[in-house]
Amino acid sequence: MISIRTLPSTGYPSPEHDFSPGEAYPEYRFASVAHEPNEVYAGVRQVLEQARLDHAKFGTPEWNPLGEFVRPGARVFVLCNFVYHRRPQESARALQAKCIHGSVLRALIDYLLIAVGPEGRVGFGNSPLQSCRWEQVLADAEADHTLAFYEREGQPVEARDLRLVVSEGDLLGRLRPVHHPNPASESVEIDLGATSMLSELCGPEAPDFRVADYDPRRTRDFHAGQSHRYVIHRAVMDADVIVSLSK
Repeated sequence: MISIRTLPSTGYPSPEHDFSPGEAYPEYRFASVAHEPNEVYAGVRQVLEQARLDHAKFGTPEWNPLGEFVRPGARVFVLCNFVYHRRPQESARALQAKCIHGSVLRALIDYLLIAVGPEGRVGFGNSPLQSCRWEQVLADAEADHTLAFYEREGQPVEARDLRLVVSEGDLLGRLRPVHHPNPASESVEIDLGATSMLSELCGPEAPDFRVADYDPRRTRDFHAGQSHRYVIHRAVMDADVIVSLSK
C-alpha cells in the first residue's frame, strides 16, 4: 500500500493589505501590517533566512539579508516576468503561471529597500511581447498594488516597460507599431560577436531565429555570421545590481 502525503498549498494573498506581512517582523520598516497571515511574504523571508544571509543579525531590527550583495545608495533593477496580459479565455491561475505576482515583488523589494537605504533606488519590469498591454499586465499580476503602495509611502520604486516598440494586432494576427514607450536613446546596443553563445549555431547563414511578435527578418539581421547584437534598455545597463526574478 502506497501512502501519499499532501503538502499544504500556498496561495497568493489578497491585495487588500498591500501584500504586507501578517506580522511586524523586527526588520520591517512600514506601519502597514495585514490582518491575516501572508504566506508569500513569510516564505520569501524564510528563504533569505535559510540561506544564512546576515545570519548573526536575524531576528533584530538591523537584519539586512541582501546587504552582502547590495550596497547603500545602489540602483537595483528587478528583472521579472511580465510576459503577456490575461487573454479573454485565460484563467487567473494560468496567468500566474507565466507572470510574477505582486506579492512576491513586494516582499523582495522590501528587503532591497533595506539594503539600498534612503539614497538608493529600485526599479522592476520586463520587456513583454510587443502586443502586450503594459498597464493591463501590471493589473493582472496585481503588481499595480505593489507599485501604488510604494508611491503612497514615498519610496524610490518604479515600474519600467523596457520595450522600444509596442504593437497592436489585427483580426488576422498582423502587427503594426502603435507607439514607442522609450526613445532610442534609452537603449544600448552591444555586439558580443564570437563570445555570444549563439555563435556556435551560426555558420555562413544565420539560423531562422524567431520570437513571437517580432519580425524574423529583423531578428536575423541582429544575428548574422559572427555578429550578435543585443539591444538592452539603459535602465538595466545603468543598474548597479540586477536581480533576476524568474517565474
